[in-house]
Amino acid sequence: MNAEVDMTRRLLDTIAHRLQDAVFGKDVPNWGSKTGLASAVAALSVEDTASKAVRAVAQLCGQWLDKAGALKTTEPLRGDVFGEIRKVLRPAEKKEEKLERLLAAADDRLFNRFNFLSGTTPPPVDEGAPSLDATTRSMTVDLVKLADSGDKVAEFIELKDEDNTSDSPLSALFEVLMYYHLYAALKRTYGESLPDLAQQFDLVVLAPTEYYGHWEFDPQDGSTQDALRRIENALHKASTRLPNTRVHLAFRELKLNKDMVSIAAICLKMVREAIPED
Repeated sequence: MNAEVDMTRRLLDTIAHRLQDAVFGKDVPNWGSKTGLASAVAALSVEDTASKAVRAVAQLCGQWLDKAGALKTTEPLRGDVFGEIRKVLRPAEKKEEKLERLLAAADDRLFNRFNFLSGTTPPPVDEGAPSLDATTRSMTVDLVKLADSGDKVAEFIELKDEDNTSDSPLSALFEVLMYYHLYAALKRTYGESLPDLAQQFDLVVLAPTEYYGHWEFDPQDGSTQDALRRIENALHKASTRLPNTRVHLAFRELKLNKDMVSIAAICLKMVREAIPED
């Protein structure tokens, strides 16, 4: 496998390992597991730990972009989807993707495709070699919400379904933090080619109540909220932040019942029939 393609797929794993080694250490073993979740949240309630975590994610994202060649502006951007926010409503097999499409179809300001990395990485040197750009196309935020004005991005949303037992709420939070740092670096490089973020910008983990229940995690717990505020403060002080944007972090519960899902599915089917996709 091409080393750069492999590196792309393993970026989240690299971040997880760095957080374990350089931030949580032996005091919080297995921070991404159910048994380590409460201890990890408590550790992030300490300002120094939160700052280390933010720096670690920012550093690894910067290194990845640099190695991938995504910050070089000497060559024109390739492709026609860079910076374009879209809705993709075609049928999906995975439960999480089905939920993502239902939510995008139900809200005019909610979109489920934003390939902000696509076209920034160079083509393979050797003909027939794996393309890094083919991989970065799949590295997209689950959901993007526009501000009321429609010209700025108000939220990046990491969506988890109720059956997800492999990605903890804290792992999901660092995933959406990863996308923010990648985007911030590209925005500083490519400027107006990418949409501006709203002055109040939210990074959100959105999941059904059952998901949080499996992880025995209370999104509104005082320790959880304290950890979020510490991370927010660290982001505000970081040299990698985007100016004129204040980042807010949130865990949100998605409350759906079967009737709502059935109605949404019917509406989605009608939208697909009215607006066929390419």
